[in-house]
Amino acid sequence: MITYRDGWFELALLENTGGFPRHTHDEYVISANLNGVEYVWLDGNTFDVDPKMVTIYNPHQLQSGDNSDGRWQCASLYVQPGAFEHFFGRAFRFAQGVQQALVLAQQLKLLASPSDEQGDGAMHHERLVLLLAALMDNDMGSPAPLKIVSEGGRVKRIKARLLDCLAEPPNLDALARDEHITVAHLVRSFHQESRYAAIGLADAAPYWQSA
Repeated sequence: MITYRDGWFELALLENTGGFPRHTHDEYVISANLNGVEYVWLDGNTFDVDPKMVTIYNPHQLQSGDNSDGRWQCASLYVQPGAFEHFFGRAFRFAQGVQQALVLAQQLKLLASPSDEQGDGAMHHERLVLLLAALMDNDMGSPAPLKIVSEGGRVKRIKARLLDCLAEPPNLDALARDEHITVAHLVRSFHQESRYAAIGLADAAPYWQSA
């Protein structure tokens, strides 16, 4: 069942199928089990995946899975191949097929669960960008570096701009382009400097104005 879709991401909930024969995907596939264990084969390596883990398959990686456990359910995120260049300004290929990452697994499962919040597609989109950033950090063993700039000043400047045009939904691509940074950098710096997300700003505006 598909629970969310935009131009870069698709989220789906999958239930027990007995397994998947060896196959590939054109997209990145990032998954976390809601229940049960999956036995995965990925490019000649095998591992057992429980609900505290996240599996990550790069485009065109050969994979298969045995999920004959009757309780098995899975949340999967499909990411378009060009997403990393678009959001992070560079191509990226994951070196690890599985991450022991309880918090990120929980975040993915929450994002894939149907909810009223998904009516705000922009907010969902931003959370998926942050999830990708965290998975990249884990894969590399350390956070991806951000340029040392006045992030506080940047956030204030963006807030002022958005307060002037609250009637129009904010566009992350345009904001990042005008600030000469990547979309991911914009999202992460906003989260570091502000209690609020970089989008969904109409609700936050009264707090800014009274601060």
